[in-house]
Amino acid sequence: MSELYRVSYISKNIIDESSLGLEQQIKNILVTARRNNRQSGITGALLYSGGFFCQVIEGSKEDLDKVFANILADTRHTDIIVLSNDLVSKRLFSAWDMAFAGFEDKMRFNIADMKNSKNDIELEKNGKALISILESTVVHNEILTGLKTSLSSLA
Repeated sequence: MSELYRVSYISKNIIDESSLGLEQQIKNILVTARRNNRQSGITGALLYSGGFFCQVIEGSKEDLDKVFANILADTRHTDIIVLSNDLVSKRLFSAWDMAFAGFEDKMRFNIADMKNSKNDIELEKNGKALISILESTVVHNEILTGLKTSLSSLA
């Protein structure tokens, strides 16, 4: 079995919203990501926060390298900042080809500091914070979805 890695990054949205709304375009991104990730053995989560994509992906180094090459070539975003790229013992998002943590109007990270940081420790700290936020948000959303389903079955 190959070693498992987890990559976290943030990038600036430059999607042209004139033809389709932003939410619809992100839904399209998720559909494609889920299909491709399922085929590649990649799991992860995505958050749209204050004009930025915040993403965590997990898989083998070889599979992540292929997926990340596609991410780097994607013209819907720019200013990619890799926060962490770590060897890990287990997946945090094993149940999701690509979970969606939601939309936030305000960015929760200080992007200017990240862009200007030459300090790997600071970037790693932000990466761990992003991973934690995505994990807790995805689990929270899953619990709410399950609760809504349970409550609707009682009605």
